[in-house]
Amino acid sequence: GIPTLEALAYPLAGQRSLICPVLNARKNEVYAAVYDNDGLELHCLAGPMAVRPGKLVEILLSLGGPVLFVGDGAAVYGPDLKSGLGELARFAPLAANFPRGAAVAEMGLRAFGAGRGCDPAILRPEYVRVSEAEAAWLKRNSAGG
Repeated sequence: GIPTLEALAYPLAGQRSLICPVLNARKNEVYAAVYDNDGLELHCLAGPMAVRPGKLVEILLSLGGPVLFVGDGAAVYGPDLKSGLGELARFAPLAANFPRGAAVAEMGLRAFGAGRGCDPAILRPEYVRVSEAEAAWLKRNSAGG
């Protein structure tokens, strides 16, 4: 499987900055990860995580250097990110804010070639936080039981 955040970052490898895909997670949070790259390969430095934009800024400041944001969360929380990072914050073109099928296919082919392939029937989504429905169910069932 190819993680969505990594699929957003992959086409931007080669940039001379950290790459931070951010998706709007609602509730004043973003799903994010932070990648460094050597021009070809991405290296995850932080995440994936569900965090408030201010906390993401703290994490990015601790890593240092310019940051290239991509994803629909960059459009929503761009002013907060820019305010916290100043000139270190850069933003990919809006057209890059959604994962590209070609990038996912290339990443899958590379993973398969490196022996990281698996049977598609066993793939399962990985969630960073529980959904509202799950949280409500857990609250209801742990309170009464």
